[in-house]
Amino acid sequence: MKKILKAVCLATVFVMILSCSAFAATIQLDAPDVDKEAKTAVVSGKMSDPAADAQITIVVVESSTSLSNLSDDKIAYVDQAPVNEDGTFSFSLAINQEKFTGKKFTAYVGGTGVTSVSSAILNFGEGKKGDLTGDGFVDIEDYNLVVNNFNKPTFDERADGTGDGYVDIEDYNLVVNNFNT
Repeated sequence: MKKILKAVCLATVFVMILSCSAFAATIQLDAPDVDKEAKTAVVSGKMSDPAADAQITIVVVESSTSLSNLSDDKIAYVDQAPVNEDGTFSFSLAINQEKFTGKKFTAYVGGTGVTSVSSAILNFGEGKKGDLTGDGFVDIEDYNLVVNNFNKPTFDERADGTGDGYVDIEDYNLVVNNFNT
């Protein structure tokens, strides 16, 4: 039954991505509430202009995994939830972290009728300073993540290693000073 649910949710995510330009609703995520010791998180937010009986899908993967190379063995959590009349939704989730190498995960949230998939980083551990991709290494992937998002008004949230809302020289120095550690 779980494999069927995962397959349906995965198919929903791909339909959301392929058809997102035809709809007007958007998803705004709140900052995730992460309990590192219990390996649990609450991901919540609001959908603008939800359709009647709207559903939201969440897929949580290792941060080093993107939706373009997603496979069943990379999924840490998947579920669907109804959208309330006021557009709000919430997921309470637990991660079986022993199954995964990284301590950072990305939660992708979307649904039918939305313009794009939203994402949030779920950090369940300290990890290495400068390891922005969550793969356990501070390497060229982390460097490229910062350089490719440097000083841009919209950026990949993983590139903000300092968590100050900007990808700037502090994030660059964080990676460079810890490179190959």
